Amino acid sequence: MAEVASVLQRKAEWAAKRAETFEAGGLGEAEVARALAPLTAEGWFLLHDRDLPAGGNVDHVAVGPSGVAVVDAKAWSYPVRVSNGRLYTGKFSKTYSSGNTMNMYRKTHHSNSIRKFNVLK
Repeated sequence: MAEVASVLQRKAEWAAKRAETFEAGGLGEAEVARALAPLTAEGWFLLHDRDLPAGGNVDHVAVGPSGVAVVDAKAWSYPVRVSNGRLYTGKFSKTYSSGNTMNMYRKTHHSNSIRKFNVLK
């Protein structure tokens, strides 16, 4: 019985941590949405948290006079830097994570007029 309780405790801790991660992500995405909002006065139309048909989501899509921008919001704990063409936060490479933005970009367009932007915090 103690073994089952231990397994359930680990699962509960994992679920709590996962919930914290989603909450932090949601707060960060809301902050980016507020930062993008002034673009509407310049003729931009904003879409937030859009589901993709094949799964996953796009944090923000901005459609405006000069084209379409896909914005992927990230909330990382350490300062961001680029070294040797790779993206880092602290000592950790985030190049793969940034590459996921490009995958979302490919899934969301059929035109070369869409540009990729990363908003890093």
